[in-house]
Amino acid sequence: MTTVNGFRAVVVRFNERVQPRIIATSDGAAAHGRFWIELGSGQIVRSELAFETKGLATMITVAFAPDLKVGLWVPISMDEEYRIGVGDALLVQGHATCSNFRKFTVDTGVIVKVP
Repeated sequence: MTTVNGFRAVVVRFNERVQPRIIATSDGAAAHGRFWIELGSGQIVRSELAFETKGLATMITVAFAPDLKVGLWVPISMDEEYRIGVGDALLVQGHATCSNFRKFTVDTGVIVKVP
């Protein structure tokens, strides 16, 4: 058990064993990762996806939090890391934040015309 962004969470690990894979690669590389799940609600607070294929190692981590405006848990940030090569590998990192979520609605109606 751990705390993530103020939420008590359990960590669940996964390793891909069957195909098709989550992410298709030319060598069929299997992904692995973790989910941090908030104890009280079962919401995912953080996720991590990683895989290694032909000299490329990838790790993507997403953090989630409740958004009161839309009434849902939403992704609030994503960190990406790509290591290309071995030894003194080239490291490429990215960070994104998400905000200003909106809820959209659709109103529909049915009109039945009698012939």
